[in-house]
Amino acid sequence: MTYYHVSSLIKEGQILKRNTKNNFDYCCYVSSCDVTSYEKFIECYNNLCLSRVHEYSGRTAAKWMCEAIFEHVRQKEFPDKPSRIWGIYLSDSYEEAKKFLDEERKPWVDEYGNTRISYIYQVDILDAQKVHCFDMDLYTKADNKLQADPQNESAYHDAFVIAREYWNGSNNVGQREYIVDDVITVGKKV
Repeated sequence: MTYYHVSSLIKEGQILKRNTKNNFDYCCYVSSCDVTSYEKFIECYNNLCLSRVHEYSGRTAAKWMCEAIFEHVRQKEFPDKPSRIWGIYLSDSYEEAKKFLDEERKPWVDEYGNTRISYIYQVDILDAQKVHCFDMDLYTKADNKLQADPQNESAYHDAFVIAREYWNGSNNVGQREYIVDDVITVGKKV
C-alpha cells in the first residue's frame, strides 16, 4: 500500500529504521524515562531542561515528556502498537501529507546550521497490517496541557488518560496519523 512521508532529512532510496532516527540520543533517553510517578516525571523533565534539549532538538522538554508518557502507556498497556518515538509517521494521501508542510515552504535552519526544506516522499508498505492509525488531536491535546504548564501535576495525570484513549484507538475522529515501526525504504519525492 502507498503512503506518504514528510521530511527534510531523507533521500530517495534511503532505508529508515530505528537507528536512523533524528535526535536518536533523545529518543533513547525519553523512551526509557521513568514516569511512573509525578516526582520521577519532574526529574526527567528537569534533566531534559538542563541538557538544553530545545536548543539541540527543536522540541521543548515538555513535548519530549509528553512522548515519554505516551511511550510508557504504550509499553505497559498496548505493546502491540508501534512506538511514537521510534516509529515513522505517514499520511494515507498526498493531500493529507501536504498539511504537514510549511504552507509557505520556507527553509529552516537545523541545530548544525544547515538550511533545510521539507518534501513529501512516497513510501510503499508491503504489510499494511504493520501500519496503525491514531487520532493526532488526542496527542496534541495532551501536549498542549503539558506545554501550558509542564510542572502541573494535573496535566501529568491528564496526559496518561489521554494517552490511553489515543492508544486504544476507538475514537479516531480527529486528524489521522499513521505510524509504522518497521524498516522501510524511501520512495520517490513527489
